[in-house]
Amino acid sequence: ENKGNVSVSSLTFNDTLKDGNGNTLTLTSGPTYVSGTSGSNSSTLLVDGIVTYAATFQISSGAANSGMVSNSLVVIGSTQVANNSVSDTSDDGLDGDSNTVDDPTETTVEISKSLEATKIATFLDIGSGNTGERGVGDKIVYTITVKNTGQIALSNITVSDTLQNGAGTQLSYDSAMTGGSGSPLNPGASYTYTASYTITGADVSTGLISNSVVVFGSSPGQTGDVSDTSDDGIDNDGDLVGDPTITTLTVNPAIEAVKTGVLIDTSGDGLPGVGDKAIFTILITNTGNITLNNISIVDNLTRGINVA
Repeated sequence: ENKGNVSVSSLTFNDTLKDGNGNTLTLTSGPTYVSGTSGSNSSTLLVDGIVTYAATFQISSGAANSGMVSNSLVVIGSTQVANNSVSDTSDDGLDGDSNTVDDPTETTVEISKSLEATKIATFLDIGSGNTGERGVGDKIVYTITVKNTGQIALSNITVSDTLQNGAGTQLSYDSAMTGGSGSPLNPGASYTYTASYTITGADVSTGLISNSVVVFGSSPGQTGDVSDTSDDGIDNDGDLVGDPTITTLTVNPAIEAVKTGVLIDTSGDGLPGVGDKAIFTILITNTGNITLNNISIVDNLTRGINVA
């Protein structure tokens, strides 16, 4: 706006655009002339006239990471008075910020920081049990996908894993988890990890294996400020986020008892009679797929119905 008493021409702009870390940025477009009042135009700003220019900046990832964009403009114009020019430094138009003149226009950048972890279990039926049973010697292969669902790059991605059976006993993978990659994890990108676990008899007795992972990432200047708890990838289970990956096991308790008897002919007459002995052997077999405890025997020994 021309607040003087002479016309101003040959307007030039010195624009200073910086991110929150003080790094210099460049306008995407402009300044471009839009309109003028009181007969003013792009070449001449008349007394009391106002000219409007537009400029744009497309927020870059670096600017977004810094959290702010600051813009200040110095406008310079020439007057009809010989060797005389005028200038002014822009104000942000906010008079309630305790600075009513010449403060830069600052825009806070809203940054979305988020991770999404998904853990999928694949069952390998390689144990000694019946086909289709989930039991001793079978293996569970876990695939963990960590995706940056936010708007900024995250570094130092770490995974904290909880693997346990149905009794809450903490378990360990067969070998160290593999996968991932070097930092940073850019927006929209993913890391994939794999690990496996071989089922034991103690696990089968508890009925299930539960696995959950918490993944952490660091935004610029922060440490571990972004995290997520893994989901099992099953969206029709009533829990869309943060539920552990559970593998149910085949619990098949069964027992078989076989009793055999041998007559010892102590009298030597070749016939069963008084004083002879009957020796019984009882064979108890665990025919199921879990360990059985507290085995007890209730034995009924009776005489034949024709004995007087």
